[in-house]
Amino acid sequence: MLAQLSTSTGLRAWENWVTSFNEHLLMTEPNANLRKRVSLVIPMFNEGDAIGVLFARLDAILPTLVSYDFEIVCVNDGSTDQTLATLMRASTMRSNLVVVDLSRNFGKEAALSAGLFIATGDAVIPMDADLQDPPEVITDLLAKWEEGFEVVLARRGDRSSDSVAKRFTAQSFYRIHNAVADVEIPADVGDFRLMDRVVVEALNALPEGRRFMKGLFAWVGFKTATIDYRRDVRAAGTSKFNAWKLWNFALEGIFSFSISPLKIWTYLGFFVALAAVGWGSWIAVRTIVWGIDIPGYASVLVGVLLLGGLQLIGIGMIGEYLGRAFLEAKRRPAYVIRKVLRGATGVVRKVGNLNPVTYESRILAELATFEHNEIVHDLPAIFHYWSNTYLRPKIEAFGFSHPDDFFVKQLVKCMARGDGLSRFVSIGAGNCDTEIRVANALREQGHSHFVIECLELNPVMLARGRELAASAGLSAHVVPVQADFNRWTPDGNYHAVMANQSLHHVMNLEGLFDAVATAIKHTNGTLITSDMIGRNGHQRWPEALAIIEELWRELEPRYRYNHQLKRQENNFVNWDCAAEGFEGIRAQDILPLLVDRFHFDLFVPFANVISPFIDRGFGPNFDVNSDTDRAFIDRVHLRDELELGAGRIKPTQMFAVLSLDHSRRSEHPVGLTPEDCIRVPDENMEHVQ
Repeated sequence: MLAQLSTSTGLRAWENWVTSFNEHLLMTEPNANLRKRVSLVIPMFNEGDAIGVLFARLDAILPTLVSYDFEIVCVNDGSTDQTLATLMRASTMRSNLVVVDLSRNFGKEAALSAGLFIATGDAVIPMDADLQDPPEVITDLLAKWEEGFEVVLARRGDRSSDSVAKRFTAQSFYRIHNAVADVEIPADVGDFRLMDRVVVEALNALPEGRRFMKGLFAWVGFKTATIDYRRDVRAAGTSKFNAWKLWNFALEGIFSFSISPLKIWTYLGFFVALAAVGWGSWIAVRTIVWGIDIPGYASVLVGVLLLGGLQLIGIGMIGEYLGRAFLEAKRRPAYVIRKVLRGATGVVRKVGNLNPVTYESRILAELATFEHNEIVHDLPAIFHYWSNTYLRPKIEAFGFSHPDDFFVKQLVKCMARGDGLSRFVSIGAGNCDTEIRVANALREQGHSHFVIECLELNPVMLARGRELAASAGLSAHVVPVQADFNRWTPDGNYHAVMANQSLHHVMNLEGLFDAVATAIKHTNGTLITSDMIGRNGHQRWPEALAIIEELWRELEPRYRYNHQLKRQENNFVNWDCAAEGFEGIRAQDILPLLVDRFHFDLFVPFANVISPFIDRGFGPNFDVNSDTDRAFIDRVHLRDELELGAGRIKPTQMFAVLSLDHSRRSEHPVGLTPEDCIRVPDENMEHVQ
């Protein structure tokens, strides 16, 4: 096709062909040959003795499943033994291990919910740490999943490893529950199963705080298959469920999924009342016919006690439901995550009280934030003063003068490495304004054989992007595509992936970086990014916060008005911008993950303390024409540079070009390698907010 396009065809014919090619790309199904990610979710409470045996069994089976990438999510549910320490040691040697540490013991159901929330796999398999759920069954679960089933249940066909009492009580529970509940739970099926990503998202969106997972698994439905397996004996340790806990667990299942107990007492009350009327009628007839007998105090006492007992049981039954309604009304999360440690990268994510509904609610907040924001990357005048005075000379030493120039020159390098159409994709493109300027600059330099796909979740911003591209005559080169970058799967090869101030909005960084690596590995392509690498939610690390508070005290009140949040901040508020939306949701994880997965061709880090004084919040308070205001910004910048140079604080922003080719030369400022700029969270300082 390319060979048939002669120079006489002209630019219009080429653009028409590119447009047709883009339409084809949008209709193409994701590449079926891409490796799928599978997450194993393993709740643990005092399972320190079982971890070594568990990993040995997993190591024997997972490497044989070469078509999949595995993520092992271990949830420490407030263990008091060596469980957490053992997991932490293991994480230094296993890049695919994710350790989720809950703030206390919340119970297995909550721990399992936390693991499902953190898991990033295309499929998720919950299993027990005691190896009663044999890892060898994973092969059969995956085979059924590949047949198109969204849920694959693992049924205990042989429960000979369980005691007679355990088997009897389990069978009794299933019979009773399924007789009274609205949703039938498959008998002899525990948590061990495979669930497609669509099922996990549905579970994560459920708002319950008290979560009976077997019931929720059944309630969400989806296309289901079942396989049988033999349940093994526990490999190590002892069961954490005694008879009392199992009894309460059974009650939780019934009360969570049925109102039949309330109906039973309604019917019982009716029959007792009917019996009372019948008995009273009999007494009246007997008295009229035979006269009055001597009173029977024993029978009266038995009747009173019987009815009183029934009333108390009924009140207790109502109390069970009322108590659950009371607890749900509080809207407390099912669990609180203290931290998440992601494998050999050493990435520690401080999570706090995220709950299962967080992701969808954050999407709504993000859409609302940008629905009426047409100028996404607009910054106050004082920022441009600072950047032109201090940042521009720094980046010009690396061959570019501003962000657009940075992207243009890197894309030109990518085009020089290939022939024919150069295919680029921009992650989180917003209204495509940056991409349109870049495309226009490329066209002005004589480049026409390229297309930039602009991925964006917000349909309003995509519509603006289409209008801007059309008005600039760039519709053939700039193609807006609605997509969620947390779930993006590349549908082919790309020569470069652009990320302009978008990575710090991504929750599933691991999944996105895997997708980027897949997209560029066959083209010798690059990831080109300008982004934030500071603390989550754009908060300040304690050492930087102390300096900002020191400078803050020098400012007059008129400089302390936050234009973004529309409030006066007489004391600097270390605001967590990720409290509702995605702004800075995992900013501190970006750099460690990039270091672990890519090679840095170029790395230019900058800024920390200066940022709040020149950003959209407080920057408008400073007059770029005021000598006093400029002098203050000059002084803050100098302090920033001194602290960065001494290594007492870390940079919070970067320009970077990354590839999979570790033989390339790496450029960076002296003493500021990517590894040097990683700020590892300090447990002793994390309480500072």
